[in-house]
Amino acid sequence: MISFKFLATTALATIFVLSCAPNQEIVPPDHEGLARRSSGCPERGCVEYGACLLSPEGQCLPSGPDDCILAEITCEKMGACVFDGAACRVGALTDDDCDTARGEFGVNWCRSAGLCVARKGVCLAVSDELCEASAICATKGRCKALGGECVAP
Repeated sequence: MISFKFLATTALATIFVLSCAPNQEIVPPDHEGLARRSSGCPERGCVEYGACLLSPEGQCLPSGPDDCILAEITCEKMGACVFDGAACRVGALTDDDCDTARGEFGVNWCRSAGLCVARKGVCLAVSDELCEASAICATKGRCKALGGECVAP
């Protein structure tokens, strides 16, 4: 069975982890431009969220920059297009870049998820105050900064 699970809202995107079958076999891409997709990861999660590679923990995650850039929802709609080695994130050179509407949906990651500080090319949550001032605190109780994200205490 395949299921979507909310993992976190990151500098680039809301990350949905797909619980997948533990099949590590790599199959040819089903979507133009996608470098690869593990057979245990659903095509939809790969195409829409860049969740193309099955991790040893059984989660489907981006495998590289192409997965993030080509993700129809994560990148095109939400503006989270930069691969940071683990996830698709919002790219930024300055803090002002983080406080800007992104993607077709116009997501402002600073205001919505507390990702207001540019570090190493991506927007991160670096203080509890930033998280507390964001919509994700009010709506999801994610009011503490931990690992660059706003999390529930």
